[in-house]
Amino acid sequence: LRLSILEYPKRETPGGTVSWDLIFDERYYVSAARDMLRGEATNNEHPPLTKLLIALSIALLGDNPAGWRIPAISASLASILLIYMLALLLSGRNDVSLCSVMLFAFDIMAFNIGQIAILDAPAMAFMLAASLLVLRGKHDLGGLFLGLASLCKLSSLFIYPGIALFLIITAGRSENSFKHAAKSCVRVAATVLVVFLTGLWIYDSYFSIFDRNPL
Repeated sequence: LRLSILEYPKRETPGGTVSWDLIFDERYYVSAARDMLRGEATNNEHPPLTKLLIALSIALLGDNPAGWRIPAISASLASILLIYMLALLLSGRNDVSLCSVMLFAFDIMAFNIGQIAILDAPAMAFMLAASLLVLRGKHDLGGLFLGLASLCKLSSLFIYPGIALFLIITAGRSENSFKHAAKSCVRVAATVLVVFLTGLWIYDSYFSIFDRNPL
């Protein structure tokens, strides 16, 4: 259904050639993905993972609107399932989970960022996966996914204080419970940092843009 309503805007150049046009910030990220495929690194004010996913999609499906947008659409659809699972974990009620997922699936902003090739949809999917895993007690794996989210869009890290606060508030009143929650917060943060810096190091080792220093 998402693919059936995918936009294919056309643009005519002065020479009379008609080509597909880009929407909103796609002009930055699709262009950066094309540069990646040519062995060039651009748009380095943002982390590289989403642009890498777009580049891989272009390589597999072609340089066309579907090729640009499949990563965002896939991530957006995954987010719908993750919202359901997260709401079910928190509420324990199927009706609350269904209501949550309906509100999310038909929210116009969530829908729009899941239809175009920008950074937000993959970052959102990784953030939701990280939240779900941390709340299930899988802190290292949750940190891994939050690290991947930060490699999509740096502002994904803003979700970490919320995760940490939730762990501390729900830990219980005993000293051991608080220490366990604090230790979990540190483990998540350490994993995020390792994944994020490793991702930048791998990117830099190929494109040599950070002088071999991801910091």
